[in-house]
Amino acid sequence: IPFDLMVMVSAVFVFGLGYIFYTGGGKIQNIVIEKHNTRYVRSATIIDCVYFLILWFFKELNDIPMSTTWVFVGLLCGRELAMATITGKEKFRTVFPLVTRDFIKMMIGLGASVGVVLSIHYIIVPNGLH
Repeated sequence: IPFDLMVMVSAVFVFGLGYIFYTGGGKIQNIVIEKHNTRYVRSATIIDCVYFLILWFFKELNDIPMSTTWVFVGLLCGRELAMATITGKEKFRTVFPLVTRDFIKMMIGLGASVGVVLSIHYIIVPNGLH
């Protein structure tokens, strides 16, 4: 990779990370905070460890590609459903709207991703790269 391109990409990444830190985590942090007991360090550490193990499994021990966003939101939603089942403190009628909102957001993101790929494939570069 050329040095100037590397510097440019690095600057964009640093700026993006700085913006995320400046805004306190961005929109994904809002999804995490609205979940039950995720503000505590112990709960957050357990979530991070399970997240690491899942991603490590899909990277090292499996050939199936996996989206980190789907793994993270799926982990949080599955945790919410499990806590509602085990503790009984959270009723399913309060958990299902939360999980449904996350699922709808993920479907919108998936639709946007597919739209970008299809527009590149059929509109921007219709005959492929030659």
